[in-house]
Amino acid sequence: MHLDLLRHLVGDFQSDGLKIEVDPRKKAVVEGYLKGKGVGADDYLVGMYIGGIGRKRWQLENFQRLADWITDSFRMNLQDESFGVKVIFIWGPEERKAIQKIGATGEGQIVSDLFDLPVLSALIERCNLFIAPDTGAMHLSVAVGTPTLALFLDSDPVKFGPKGKMHQTIQVCDGVISFETVKNAFQEMIKLYSLVQT
Repeated sequence: MHLDLLRHLVGDFQSDGLKIEVDPRKKAVVEGYLKGKGVGADDYLVGMYIGGIGRKRWQLENFQRLADWITDSFRMNLQDESFGVKVIFIWGPEERKAIQKIGATGEGQIVSDLFDLPVLSALIERCNLFIAPDTGAMHLSVAVGTPTLALFLDSDPVKFGPKGKMHQTIQVCDGVISFETVKNAFQEMIKLYSLVQT
């Protein structure tokens, strides 16, 4: 809306959206943190933000099921044992109780600490792919340039969805977004941004 107003004033122009530069010192913090969690520099890291207000929230069980499927499927399919796929569950202060229900017992699954915004930005930027409902974390992922799979359960993706070819949006159908729908979209994004592009 704001860009359309600007176009009215100055004429048409192309916009790739908001871009946030991440502090290199925070990147170093994240690198050390992930190393301590067993995530190497070459590991393919999938971030999942489990938050969301009210009906925007995707069910916690779906995130856990998706993480189990990702770590199981890609561990079995990878030929090079030095290369791994890891999932990190990311959360905010409102999810303090919910995050305790995440098992993260599967190999390659991590529950993140609660980070301030500068470190969170660096962590999301480190992710090779980020999955989140329509939340501030989803918009942050887009802003740091991480390919983002956005789940829109109770808001308008035309108005609030991520812009750009590297992102994908799933809109609610009959009141739900199914696990299978997200799984299929994830597979499509992996084809576009293959596991070799780390």
